Amino acid sequence: MNKHNTSDELEKKGSPEKPVGGIEPEHRNLRFNIARDAQARVLFTGRVTQEAITKFCALLELSKDTFPTEAELDEASKCPEHGG
Repeated sequence: MNKHNTSDELEKKGSPEKPVGGIEPEHRNLRFNIARDAQARVLFTGRVTQEAITKFCALLELSKDTFPTEAELDEASKCPEHGG
């Protein structure tokens, strides 16, 4: 039996967590089309503030160089070893 809830299950069931300090934990599942062939899905839990969103954006910005550029993907698809 799977002990971990997926974000879709959390949306349907609500939070499995107990309220802390009388405040219900919040769950927000957001989906974005970020390119024609790509989507992003973000799950926020807890009391998310504007400051937390700013920090999250900064972390994404710092992490983006771990992904290939569009030019790198295009070049890789032309290589014979990658089926291009």
